[in-house]
Amino acid sequence: MENAIVVDDATGIKKGDYVTGAGIANNTYVVDIQGLNLELSQQNQSALSNDTLSFGRGRTTASYPEQVFTFSAAAGSVYGYYLSRANNMPYQLQGVVDGGSVAAGSQITKSGCKGVIGNNYVNLLDVNVTPTITSGVSGTYEIAVDSATNVAIGQRVTGTGIAAQTRVVGISGTSIYLDKALTGAASGTATFQVNVAENLTVGMAISQTASPNGIAATTTIVGIDLETKTGEIGPRVYLSELLVDNIQVSNGNDAILYDYSIVTSDPGGSALDHNLNPGDVIYIAQGSSSSIPAAHYTVFETPTSSTFTTTPALSGTGDATLYSSIFFAERFTNGPYAIQNNGDQIKVTLNVSLD
Repeated sequence: MENAIVVDDATGIKKGDYVTGAGIANNTYVVDIQGLNLELSQQNQSALSNDTLSFGRGRTTASYPEQVFTFSAAAGSVYGYYLSRANNMPYQLQGVVDGGSVAAGSQITKSGCKGVIGNNYVNLLDVNVTPTITSGVSGTYEIAVDSATNVAIGQRVTGTGIAAQTRVVGISGTSIYLDKALTGAASGTATFQVNVAENLTVGMAISQTASPNGIAATTTIVGIDLETKTGEIGPRVYLSELLVDNIQVSNGNDAILYDYSIVTSDPGGSALDHNLNPGDVIYIAQGSSSSIPAAHYTVFETPTSSTFTTTPALSGTGDATLYSSIFFAERFTNGPYAIQNNGDQIKVTLNVSLD
């Protein structure tokens, strides 16, 4: 059997169109057209001769020229990316004018912060959870503690018998599961580092109400570094403006405020489940009355089934129209690729097909 047919007239037939008829497998579509010769996505189920076939609108396809990324120096391990479907927002919400409403979210306060005048960042205060280890066998991936309160997946943990850079991957009662095997019998105190920046993201407005006020007007977050540098009190939050005064406990101005907007999916004024998950990509357009900047956003958090926040954080209020962003980039699972030399290249060819 062949993946090709010859037609008497190819007018109006396009790549991606579905083909149906005797001898054609289900869900077969046109892959290529050369004059009257059509290449199909599946083999014919039987020989065709003077058979009538139907061509219907099907896949939309597009091919993009090869892109070459050339590195000027070693870059370590680099992953490639592919495009995939973005989200499962319901059709009752997709493109409905004023289907969403944007309002101010609950202000976030971080205390114990520090900043030096003229710097473009502030430091958050590290917070640790320190339960007692009750058991932990060398070579295993589990420890038991006397209390798992405030321990969370993703936190880094240190202690006797715990390998460097170990993180929590699971919690069951007072049993804590780790991503690295214990290097010895675990004992003493386990120190779990809370991700104090987990509810912060790029685009949030940052301010102070204390005096002296170290935050310049219209300052926003432009980056977050979760690693605590030597001699610093915690993670860095990078700012769009330089600090205009010192921020520290002794000044009485160690509290920093973070503001953002939250979206409610409520077409017609009634809440509707948005079916979005953190990491989904969505296009948010201005509605009939709105001050938000229209753009693509990534879902940051979903406090309820009908509300979500974004990264970069939304600013402004009013009505919004929500659209599925059909594609977004995901990391290849077969990477990474070692970039070791000046001149190393990654070549990417993209073929897109939509049903």
